[in-house]
Amino acid sequence: EEDRKRVKIVDFGLARGAGGDAHFTQAGAVIGTPSYMAPEQANGEEVDGRCDLFSLGSVLYRLSTGRLPFDGKDTMAVLMALATKAPVPPHKIDPQLPPAFSALVMRLLAKDRKERPQSAREVVERIEAIERGDTDEEIEGEVLDESPQTSVEAKKEPKAAKKPGTTASPPPVKKRPRSPRQKQRHDIERDWGRIVLITSLILLGVAVVVLMFGLLRYLHHKGRMNAVETSPEIQVIAVAPGEDPSCFLGGKRC
Repeated sequence: EEDRKRVKIVDFGLARGAGGDAHFTQAGAVIGTPSYMAPEQANGEEVDGRCDLFSLGSVLYRLSTGRLPFDGKDTMAVLMALATKAPVPPHKIDPQLPPAFSALVMRLLAKDRKERPQSAREVVERIEAIERGDTDEEIEGEVLDESPQTSVEAKKEPKAAKKPGTTASPPPVKKRPRSPRQKQRHDIERDWGRIVLITSLILLGVAVVVLMFGLLRYLHHKGRMNAVETSPEIQVIAVAPGEDPSCFLGGKRC
């Protein structure tokens, strides 16, 4: 199309190059391309849609890094790497790749199909979230420096016997880093909490001042009313010339 470009993936798993390319299988052997083959398919186990998701992870790995996640000089070496080794996380090869994308690719390449995304729809939703920059903490918090896959040899190693009377200590819980969006939301909530606290203190102070002012006015007004009520009554009595004023004490004549 003129205005759009499409990426087309063509599977030549049964083809064989003229030079005997070791990255393609031989007819009559394991059917598939070893470098893009899920471990359960290479082991001859029952396959399902999660097997294709593993192959999708291999394609995304090569598109983003230019390398194969599992490589070797011949088919047997590739199959051994597929079963026992873990690929280098893509963002360790190209630091410009988003860590969330690198984590998604590593999940697609998980050797245990239960650890992979369980459907293509889940993969699409995660890719869309990465494009929006709205990746959840589960993706960004994955430890990409340590491979999530376990090798076949590691699975076969016997566990160390526990001494009687001892209990195994729980593994340390690693705190996952917050995403930029979560950190921004936390800062906003913290700032709003401070604003609400300061506003509440100011309103409380104003209420106390108003209450004190009203109480003082009430006490002052009540004091004036009591002073008026307790003041003695003054009587003016006319005294005729020659009369003794003391005879009029009490408001009555002698």
